[in-house]
Amino acid sequence: RDGRQVATGSDDKTVRIWSAETGQEIKRLTGHQESVYGVAFSPDDNYLLTSGYDRQAILWSLERDVVMRRYLGHQGSLYAGSISPDSDWLLTGSTDATARIWPSGLSPDPRRFSHTSSVIGMALSRDGKILLTGTSNGTGRLWDTQTGQELLRLTGHEYAIESASISTHGKFAQIGIENVRTPVTVR
Repeated sequence: RDGRQVATGSDDKTVRIWSAETGQEIKRLTGHQESVYGVAFSPDDNYLLTSGYDRQAILWSLERDVVMRRYLGHQGSLYAGSISPDSDWLLTGSTDATARIWPSGLSPDPRRFSHTSSVIGMALSRDGKILLTGTSNGTGRLWDTQTGQELLRLTGHEYAIESASISTHGKFAQIGIENVRTPVTVR
């Protein structure tokens, strides 16, 4: 992640890759039928995962500008997505109240993390072992990605948790809350 390129997803159904140095559009990816809500580079910057209102996540090869795979199965819009640090699996969060881990191979069966409301924010620990999800009802949860076990539930927010982050040393988690400008740190 050298920071020379940035990606954006839009209500215009496109994904655009930009030069962070010049601001010029480098490429435009089309493949979603509705708004694109999430974009995430792979650790080596060769792939991009996009997630959208059309209930699908798309893995793109940025070297060949082609769709590598479409991930289908959520019953609601996808607001978040991520690629594991080793690129062995992908992660999606949806308004169908689930987060899912999808093997990057051809296995069709993802691991599901069930919630009681829409999953709209998420973060992975640097080693990929811990998942932090944020939901529309203001609940955050920490999960073990290998076992699927819920480790900790974070409650008390009045509004949706729309963004999430886990510190690099794994001791702190930070979440962004709708209508609140100051991040909340969980120890």
